Amino acid sequence: MENFNTPQPPLSLRGGGPAERGRGSYKNLMKKLFIGLVLLTALGMVGCQSSDDIFEKNMECVKYTEKIKNVVEQWVGGWEIKEIFYSPKLNECAVLTDSFRSLEMPEGKMLVSNSAIYSLSGILISKDNFLDYCYEGGRGSCDYFIQKTLKEYK
Repeated sequence: MENFNTPQPPLSLRGGGPAERGRGSYKNLMKKLFIGLVLLTALGMVGCQSSDDIFEKNMECVKYTEKIKNVVEQWVGGWEIKEIFYSPKLNECAVLTDSFRSLEMPEGKMLVSNSAIYSLSGILISKDNFLDYCYEGGRGSCDYFIQKTLKEYK
């Protein structure tokens, strides 16, 4: 048993037990965690955008409406632009499209609902360059997809 009244040599000279050696590494670990949290917080703040910034970017996206409309009108299947907006997730404009049509099948007519989300750069390249897609039978059957997609990308 150590006598705490007598001066002790520094821990590095005594060797110390595992509990004593662990104190220094615990402090180092806590320092590293603190520095990591500070860096993550700083990086998170860089990515934050004010509602004014997002509004301005949405207004920029709206300027592409005619160009996108001309592209979408070339597609077969009655596609329409449902919404154009700035997506912080993509860091560019996003386009939500929608189509509802009746298909002639051997069994009779089949109603089909389609929706797709595109980045601006993607939609200008190809109809097949979508980020996510819904293809269901019946009017309104892609409504959940649309709600989920807007929540995810807006």
